[in-house]
Amino acid sequence: MVSTTLSHKLVFGQYLIFFSFFIFPIMLHAQDGRILSLDSLQQWAKVNYPYSRQLILNDLYKKESIKSIGTQWLPQLTVSGKTSYQSEITAVSLPDGINLGFTLGEGEKFQYTGQVELTQLLFDGGLTGISKEISKLDCNIKSGNIETAMLQIENTVNSLFENILVTKEQIKMLDYSMNDLIAREKNVETAVKNGMVLSSELQELKAELINLEQNKTDASALLATFYSQLSFITQVKIDTSEVLQWPVGLTDCNDDYHNRPDFLVFEQQIKFYDLQLKTLQRKELPQLRIFADGYYGRPGLNAMDYSDHFSGIIGVKLQWNISDFYTNSHEKKKIVVQKQIINNQQDILNIELDQKLDQLKIDANKNKELIMKDDDIVNARSAVRETSAVQFENGAMTFADYLLKLNAESRAISNRQIHKIRLRMYSIKKETLTNN
Repeated sequence: MVSTTLSHKLVFGQYLIFFSFFIFPIMLHAQDGRILSLDSLQQWAKVNYPYSRQLILNDLYKKESIKSIGTQWLPQLTVSGKTSYQSEITAVSLPDGINLGFTLGEGEKFQYTGQVELTQLLFDGGLTGISKEISKLDCNIKSGNIETAMLQIENTVNSLFENILVTKEQIKMLDYSMNDLIAREKNVETAVKNGMVLSSELQELKAELINLEQNKTDASALLATFYSQLSFITQVKIDTSEVLQWPVGLTDCNDDYHNRPDFLVFEQQIKFYDLQLKTLQRKELPQLRIFADGYYGRPGLNAMDYSDHFSGIIGVKLQWNISDFYTNSHEKKKIVVQKQIINNQQDILNIELDQKLDQLKIDANKNKELIMKDDDIVNARSAVRETSAVQFENGAMTFADYLLKLNAESRAISNRQIHKIRLRMYSIKKETLTNN
C-alpha cells in the first residue's frame, strides 16, 4: 500500500527505484514464462510510473526552498553606484570683504558615488520560522496529492488483474464448449449417415464452432488489451503468456481509511491555514535590522565637500507597518472560511469512502451467497447436459436445444470461478481503498 508517512515514503521510493533499475531487470531476464504476483505488479507501478520521480523531485524542492528561506538571516550585502552631470549646482556667494574664517570649496557639476550597504536582520517576529513551516507543509500537500494519484494507479492495477483473470475464465468457457462440440462432431456425422440426425443439425454444429472461434478471438484480443494496459502502468513488458498469482496470506483489513494520503492532505491543509493566520499576526509586529553603509565619491555625506573621499554610516532600522492591523482582518476571515471549506471537503470524502466500503461489503456478501450455490448449479447443469448429449446424438433433441444446455453448463462453471475471483478481490480492493 501507499505509505502513510510522507517523508518515509520519499526515502523508501529512492531505494525502490534503485532496486527497479538494477535488480528487477536481472530477475526479468532470468525468467521466461514468469509467474507475476499482484504485489509485484503493484510495486512495479509505484516504482516505475513517473509519480515516484515526482515524489523525489518534490522532496528536493522542499529542501532547497527551506534553505532559501533561511538565507534571510544571513547578512545582506548590496553594492550600487551612480554618476551624474548637473547643469548647475548649489553655490554660496559672499560679498567682498566678508571673512567667515573658513573657505567654501567650489562645487563640481560632475558627481559620482559608489555605495556598499550591509544589513543584518535582528528580529522579524518569527516570520522566517513560520515561512519554513509553510514551505514544508506546501510540499507535503503536493506529495500527498501525488500519493493519492499513486493510490489510483494501484487501484487500476487491481482492476486489470481482476479483468485478466475473469477474461481467462471466459476463454476457458469458450474452450470447454468448443472441445465438447469437437468431441461430438464425429458422433453426429455418424448419426447423420445412419439417418438418426438431420444433416442440418451437423451444419448447425459446425457453424457454432466457427462462432465460438470468433468469440474466442474477441476475448483473446480483450485479454491482450488488458495485458498491454498493465505493461504501460507498470512500465514492464508483460504479455499474455505471463501467469498472474494471488498475494500470499491475503486477509481482511479494518475499515479505517484515515491513513489514506488524501486524508493526510486535509490535515496538512488545516495546519497550512493555521500558519497563515500566524503569519498575519506576526506581520503586525515590527522588524528590526542593523545596517552599515559605506560610500566613496563626491560629494559624500558632507554635501559641502567635493573632494574624492570615503564616508560611512551605521545604525539600527525599525520597520513597522501599522496598516497591517486593519488590512489583515479580512484576510483572517478568508482563511477561516478556507478552513471550513477543507472540513467540508473532508466530510464529502468520508461519505464517498463509506459508500464505497459499503458497496464492497454488499458485493462480497453477494459473491459468498452465490458461491454456496455454485457447486449445486454446476452439478445440475452438467447432469442435464450429459443427458441432452445422448439425446442429441440419437436424434431426440435438436442441436439448438443441446447448445442451450451446453452454454448453461459452461456459464455455470465459469461463473463459479468468477465469483471466487471477485470474492478474493474484495480484500485487495478494500486494502487499497483504506490504504491499510
